[in-house]
Amino acid sequence: MNEMKTLPLAFTYVGVFLGAGFVSGPELWQFFGAFGNWGYVGFLLAAVLFTLFGILLVRLTQVAHTDEMDRLLVPWNIPWLRAASGIVAAAFLFGVVVIMAAGSGALLEQMTGLPTWIGNALFMLAVNLIIPAHFVREAKKALISEAQYQNRTIPYTDDESFFDDEWNDTEEHFLTPSIVFLELDNANQSSGWNRDAYRLEKELLEYCKGRDLSLNQCYTFKTDRHHLIFMSVQEEQDDWEKPYAYIMYIDIGPITRYIVTLNWAFFGVLLAISSVMCLLGFRFGRDIEKEAERQQTFFQNASHELKTPLMAIQGYAEGIQAGVMDAGGAAEVILAESDRMTELVDELLDISKIDMGRQPLTLSEMDIRELLYDSIRAVEPAAAGGIAIVPDFPEEPVMVSCDDTRLRRAVTNILSNGVRYARSELRLTCRADRRQVTIRIQDDGDGIAEEDLPHIFDRFYMGKSGKSGIGLALAKEIIHLHKGTIRAYNGDSGAVFEISIPVSR
Repeated sequence: MNEMKTLPLAFTYVGVFLGAGFVSGPELWQFFGAFGNWGYVGFLLAAVLFTLFGILLVRLTQVAHTDEMDRLLVPWNIPWLRAASGIVAAAFLFGVVVIMAAGSGALLEQMTGLPTWIGNALFMLAVNLIIPAHFVREAKKALISEAQYQNRTIPYTDDESFFDDEWNDTEEHFLTPSIVFLELDNANQSSGWNRDAYRLEKELLEYCKGRDLSLNQCYTFKTDRHHLIFMSVQEEQDDWEKPYAYIMYIDIGPITRYIVTLNWAFFGVLLAISSVMCLLGFRFGRDIEKEAERQQTFFQNASHELKTPLMAIQGYAEGIQAGVMDAGGAAEVILAESDRMTELVDELLDISKIDMGRQPLTLSEMDIRELLYDSIRAVEPAAAGGIAIVPDFPEEPVMVSCDDTRLRRAVTNILSNGVRYARSELRLTCRADRRQVTIRIQDDGDGIAEEDLPHIFDRFYMGKSGKSGIGLALAKEIIHLHKGTIRAYNGDSGAVFEISIPVSR
């Protein structure tokens, strides 16, 4: 019998806890349906487990004779442990309510298109209306059941089976332990166990005095902190004794106060989250706006950089076609501009792959001096106009773990930039300690304008010189992939680029 009565409660537990607190029906199907026919088995198994867990929870509360979660979780009389478990349980329940509120708003938006805050507000409104009304109704049922029980007459009989079969057939309501009995005829006495309870019952007795209260009918009495559901009961005694009158009441004030606290906590959390989201939105909104502007500038500059060699190629090709240009000289220019455009496209592709995280490094152990010599040989044709590249390396090998191809490209880009601005000399030094290798590239030019220094590694940044490009930006990204750093500053004579990368372990 009891199993049949607790089964609906278990199913209600499953529906509320699963359906509203965690996932919706479509989400359940998306999860279990991915396994085909076995998904039905998993779904039924999950439902059975949650049902059994709900039944077990109900049984534990009945066996323990308590409706307090902290006493159920901590059966030992350890106040601090019970308090801790109560706090954890309250936080968990509050989280479930917040999740349910958020889920209701999301589901309403999905089904009707209304804003989520409307669903959240409707859920909290339902919580404020349904839960207090539910406990009022349950308190009345408990009082009526107890009144019927108290008004029964115990017969004089030697049949002990009566007490087993007839007398105990009334099931105890879960609010029955919360019923308080108060004598109605003696206003000078109270069953109160503390000052607050004593004052409350005095107020209740004063409220009942002079009122025509019907027997076995439920009434409501409210104060600032209490919400009483009470009933006036009269038990008939023997003929020579007057009837015994008393009041039974249940205080659901803690429930209503909890609802109020839940409202304040919910709206407090909502306000805090909204404030944080506004601040984050303002912060990231500016970053997104700057990033959008930077991307737009990037594409504009990239288009400009690609158009320049294309226009040169087109102009010289048309000159050859019209017979107004020397074919040999024009072909050299076309090939040079084609190489320039190919290099620019490769740089754009590389930096795009780095941005998308699709540029993995192929690391290998090598002597960094060999890489630097290769970079020098790569820029020697550009330095043939009288720019001397002076290497200053240690005599012993300097081993690093790096991607040979990409790190060489980074160093070559910086060397090419130095050759462009040097007057007569470009010095390349390399020093190492136990932690890192430092590569320094210094020219003897006019240096970098102070207003250009913070932006020297920006993509397509056009500084005081009027030239822009992506070579330095690509070099910076490659060095960062190697867990290294790069910085630019003005030395005693000319600009200095300093690279630091970890040594091999």
